[in-house]
This record gives sequence, C-alpha cells and structure tokens, in this order.
Amino acid sequence: MGRRRYRNFRQEKRIRIVFKVVSLLLVFLIFLVLFDAKARPIVKTVAVNRAQNVATNIISDAVGSYLSDEKTSYSDLSEFVFDSENKICAVNINLENANKLESKVSDRIAQELEKAERTKFSIPVGSIIGGNFLSGRGPKISFWMSLAGRCNSSVMSEFSEAGINQTRHRVLLQIKTDVHIIMNGNNTSTVVENSFIIAETVLLGGVPLAFSS
Repeated sequence: MGRRRYRNFRQEKRIRIVFKVVSLLLVFLIFLVLFDAKARPIVKTVAVNRAQNVATNIISDAVGSYLSDEKTSYSDLSEFVFDSENKICAVNINLENANKLESKVSDRIAQELEKAERTKFSIPVGSIIGGNFLSGRGPKISFWMSLAGRCNSSVMSEFSEAGINQTRHRVLLQIKTDVHIIMNGNNTSTVVENSFIIAETVLLGGVPLAFSS
C-alpha cells in the first residue's frame, strides 16, 4: 500500500508539473500573439516613416547624379515660339528629350532602391505596449527592412513673375515612387512624391503660353 501511494503521489506530482508547464506555455503564447497584434501596426508606421526618409535621399541622389552626368540644359528641354514681332509667344517642351529624361531617371531610381542596403530600425518595448509612462522606455527591438520601388516621372512647366516685365520659366521633374517595404512577415508600401527644378530661365515680357509639341 505504501509503495502504491508513493507511486500515485509521484504521478500526481508529475501531472501537476506538466499542467503548470503547459499553462505557462499557453500564457506565453497568448502574450506573444497579443504583443504581435499590437506591434504590427506600430512597426508598419515606423517602417513607412523610415522608408520615406531613405527613399527621398536615394531619389534626390539619383536625380542629382543623373543631371550631373548628362549635363541637361534648359535648351535641351524647351523651345521658344516667336510671333511676328519676334517676341516669345509660347514655349514648347521637347517631348523627345523629356521622355528620355523621364525614362532614364525612373530606371536609375528603381535601380538605386534595389541596390540600397537593408535598413535597420528599433522600437522601444514601452512604445509597443503603450501608455504615456512607458512610451519610449524599455529595451529596443530591432527590425530589418529592404526597399524596392516603381517610379513614374513627368516633365512639367511652371511660370512665375520675376520682376517688372519679366517671367521666370522653370522646367520641373515631378516624381512619384511606389516604395515597397519588405520585412519578415510584415510587408507594406508607401508613396513618395518629389519635385525637382531641372532647368530655368528668365524671359522678357509677359507670361507666354506653354504647350508640348
């Protein structure tokens, strides 16, 4: 009888230990699920902000390097139309050169985004848990992301007054980039829009018409 009671006692003890271990594991798994559900939108928000900053720098560098390499001038993109009194009455955008510029800049930006190194960012645990007291506190969890993008660009004209009987004409390159943010199991995307002055001049006279030939 004593041995049977001892065996039963040991068996009950093992069952209690297993029950406690399973209960702790379940609690831990529930905590992980809840923590992950709360962390995902925060991680995406931080990732989008970081990706926009990184992409903006990459786009600016890509446009700047292209314009420096190709030496694009105002006359490459604009053509004047004169009236019978030899005054500028319109400005044409050279579509052939503009299309080449748009295509090459878009390709360069996409290539630079793909070549960009993986970016690391960190979020304090307190910011994920929430609350004013915990925000920004606690150990930081690190995340890695990679970027890829598809870019659309267009050449535009802008006229503005530059003084008495003078008009400033600017040729702008407007770029819209769909940036894909690649993270482990938490991918997202954002849109980055930029505008660059690629050429300008000051014209004498009133504001002329602007159209593309």
